Amino acid sequence: ERVQSELDIIDGPTVRALYLAKKPEKGMLVLSGIQHNVDGMSWRIVMEDIQIALESLQNGEEIELRRTTSFHTWANKLADYATSEEVIAEAPFWLDICNGEYTPMPRDIDTPATAESIDYYCRELSPEETDYIMYRLPREHGVPVHEVLTAGIADVLSSWSGARSVLFDIYFHGRNEFDHSIDLSRTVGRFTTMVPFRANVQTTFCGTVQNTHELYMAMPDRGFRFGLLKYLSQSEHCEHLEEIHRSEFCFNYVGHFDQVFMPGSSFGAIDGMQQDFAMSGERSYPLELLAYVTNHRLVFEWRYSRSTHRYSTIKRLSQLLTNRLLAGQAEHLRRSRKSKKDGRRILIFGGTGHIGSRVAKELAGKNMAVVVFARNPECGAAEDLARSGVEVIKGNLNDRASIARALKDVDTVVYTASIGCAIRAHDNAESLVDADKQGIKWAVDLAERSGVQEFLYVSMSSFVNIDSDLVSAKRNGEELLRKSKMRYAIIKPSYLAETWFSPITGFDYESGKVKIYGDGNSKISIIPQKDVALTIAELVEHGISEPMEIDLGGENAYSQNEIVDLFEHYSGRKLERELIDGTRLETAFNASDDPVTKSVLSLQLSLARGGDTSDSRWAERLDVPHTKMHDWIQERVLNK
Repeated sequence: ERVQSELDIIDGPTVRALYLAKKPEKGMLVLSGIQHNVDGMSWRIVMEDIQIALESLQNGEEIELRRTTSFHTWANKLADYATSEEVIAEAPFWLDICNGEYTPMPRDIDTPATAESIDYYCRELSPEETDYIMYRLPREHGVPVHEVLTAGIADVLSSWSGARSVLFDIYFHGRNEFDHSIDLSRTVGRFTTMVPFRANVQTTFCGTVQNTHELYMAMPDRGFRFGLLKYLSQSEHCEHLEEIHRSEFCFNYVGHFDQVFMPGSSFGAIDGMQQDFAMSGERSYPLELLAYVTNHRLVFEWRYSRSTHRYSTIKRLSQLLTNRLLAGQAEHLRRSRKSKKDGRRILIFGGTGHIGSRVAKELAGKNMAVVVFARNPECGAAEDLARSGVEVIKGNLNDRASIARALKDVDTVVYTASIGCAIRAHDNAESLVDADKQGIKWAVDLAERSGVQEFLYVSMSSFVNIDSDLVSAKRNGEELLRKSKMRYAIIKPSYLAETWFSPITGFDYESGKVKIYGDGNSKISIIPQKDVALTIAELVEHGISEPMEIDLGGENAYSQNEIVDLFEHYSGRKLERELIDGTRLETAFNASDDPVTKSVLSLQLSLARGGDTSDSRWAERLDVPHTKMHDWIQERVLNK
């Protein structure tokens, strides 16, 4: 308390460290900071950096911490961006929300909400209740969990105030991208944004959830520009929004609080240190709600002022919220007793990719606890997974700490991350090549340290033996698993249909021009991504009893010319074929120093050489139905 009381946002210090020890060699380091300095994600970064530094010192290694854009640089760029046309153009949207009908929040006592009268009420749910709200409800309604929670809050506030339309504020992380030169992945600061949200409560909870989802979808960029418009735009709207924006309740979904600390971390949270503001003045909101998960339990932390509300009122509101969210749990438990899986927690690296997302949805559909590790949890693929009941967490394969955090309490890892997508579409593909090589190294090492039991790794066909970063990254991953003590499965798919017959290899079916590598007559086994995903899902469901290495092929082997023949047959049009000599490809490959170019050329060389005739026996052994290439190509042509 003394350390906290000495913090001063104006004159400093804003962060204090206190070492408590009876003996110099054994004590406790206490860190305390002003809330305006650090948000939840920043605490994770600080704790991870200190832990990494500590381990480096203990191992006699040099301390290496990754630096990203400074908070000062970000703030200056943000101020410039705030006056842009893009920000000003959003004014009508936010004015419409704030100008709507407003019903004041009921109060037990008609006096100001003073900071000194703040109090707390916490409701901690059981692991079963948490599982239902966090995973089952989002899957049933097809929306992310924060939208379900928002709908529940809207329903409670409506019942309490008697108003169908309720206005309250919502907090977001605020690390939105507005300038491609900015990287905030390891930047410490308070980026949190506050956004007004007007919910329209329907006659059924399902209707309220869907209405809430529509409102979220209509919100531009998660409300990132509202605060810029209100405080920094220097436009006529600043003062107007200040006058009409009124809210007495705010909601902040923090996520998994456990993930602040790395597995095996020397640090942890101190109970009973909730005070994070001065005890003088009036509070911004008479009532606040924080929702977070800790120790597999969802916690609702209500912050209120005794000068405005009684304890009994807050307890009743909390009970109304949990009752609303858990209304269908009894029926769910009755239905799931027979279908509930073994409780394993499955983490998928590369889960927003084509194969990984299919695996995630397949396992989630079988009532398994699935977590996807994503660089951008707000991308379309991630949000689609969230609607399927998959938990999506933010992380980067370049960031050892985020990998360690994601592996906490994980039983099975599925690694489908690949640089194929980087080669095709990413602006900074070379950095992702490095991430793929480093990511698998960290993933295997940290998975073993974290007690992961099973590791499924998607590599490349055994027949691809070309000296490139694309191939070496995968082969290194295989070797790391062979040396580990985990039960593992190395899946080596033959030629993936969606990759090999796409513009990346010059197979531009839509333009009517296709490239043939070599003479085009070498037989290769081709397998659609869907078949690979189903095989992985079956392996996960059945479990791995011993190390496995699987050469996974399609239903038959085809030459490039035969594939083009099939495309021509089903489309009814002739394709222009350009033969690329294999010697020419090898010369270009050997002359290139660019890892991305070499990776693309390695794919093309593999086609020229051919030779992979892996069959579908493994898929058949697991009762996975394989797709016939005739059907795959026909569907491809019809979809075009």
